[in-house]
Amino acid sequence: MTGQLGGLLAGRLILLVEDDRLMALNLVQALEGEGASVIGPVATVRQALDLIEATPRLDGAVLDVELVGELSFPVADRLRDQGIPFVFQTGHDERILPESCRDAPRIAKPAPIELMVHALAGPAGCGPG
Repeated sequence: MTGQLGGLLAGRLILLVEDDRLMALNLVQALEGEGASVIGPVATVRQALDLIEATPRLDGAVLDVELVGELSFPVADRLRDQGIPFVFQTGHDERILPESCRDAPRIAKPAPIELMVHALAGPAGCGPG
């Protein structure tokens, strides 16, 4: 079954780092509806780093910038180092992002799923750098 956008994420393995349970559930449902397989969701930097280490192939990630008590930038750095594209989902403006990731797609919460899917389907995220 393909989602409303025609399964743009078919076959892609996407890591979801989100601490809001309802938002995470909605994102999982929407991403899977577009053909993605979702790893997570996880709500901490440590859980995300552990999953990156344990998963041999990731095609992308959605990162909530502000998790409970911590920022997801160590996860972004690890993804960037491994050449895995990612998208930030946040209520903050770009000034919160480190300089090295200001070129990463940043989608404001609550993100319309169409924006998220298109960002993940294209050349999303910071490249190695």
